[in-house]
Amino acid sequence: MTTIKRGKDQGLSKLQRFIISEAYLNGIVKNADILIKWYKFKPAYAYRAIKFSRAQIGVKKYSAASVAVSRSLTRLRGRGLMIRSSMCGHRLSAKGVQAVKRYQGNG
Repeated sequence: MTTIKRGKDQGLSKLQRFIISEAYLNGIVKNADILIKWYKFKPAYAYRAIKFSRAQIGVKKYSAASVAVSRSLTRLRGRGLMIRSSMCGHRLSAKGVQAVKRYQGNG
């Protein structure tokens, strides 16, 4: 996993830095991927979809995590670092790639 250091864009949270790192490594990132990798939620697979057991995770914990992920992605899009890909998740914009490289010290 790529670790992003604080740099010029100090305003990014740890979760936001994780999200852009994942998008950089994988090309695209989905909300479910973030819930699995960042929050360590265990997925329950359904037909062509990843679901989560709110009973197993806890309704409040699941809701808080989902809201945090959604808000983080919205803020990243607002900063021009991410682009929503139709029905596929989110990918980095050119500005987002530059931000990741700055955090990593490669650009």
